Amino acid sequence: MYLIRFSDSTIFSGDNPPNSKWNQIPDKPIWEIEYELFGSKLAVTNYVAYNHLWEQAYIGGNVQRLVNIDRGVNITKVLLMGKKSSGEVDVYVFTKNRDIQHYVADFGKEFNDRPTTGWKKGITND
Repeated sequence: MYLIRFSDSTIFSGDNPPNSKWNQIPDKPIWEIEYELFGSKLAVTNYVAYNHLWEQAYIGGNVQRLVNIDRGVNITKVLLMGKKSSGEVDVYVFTKNRDIQHYVADFGKEFNDRPTTGWKKGITND
């Protein structure tokens, strides 16, 4: 699902939701994240922090288990976020329609006007 390249040239490979391994990312500056999901691919760099989350569909009050992310059993979309030094957040939304949407939000209001947790430090060329 994603590859992280750190400033020291090491690489971390993430997995698909709900086992993305996001909390296992080493605590060192991220240089680039390359995300591939739902047939779309995006590489992002030059952010002071990174985050991601996903939305799930609930059926009959029970969560279906994710069998294959490419078939989109219950993941409706995945968001990759990059915080700029200005405090704004670029939010890239991967949808099952195989497209990537983009919007900009203020930090602390990046998802439905609410903050998210799990930010990882990045590096910028500032």
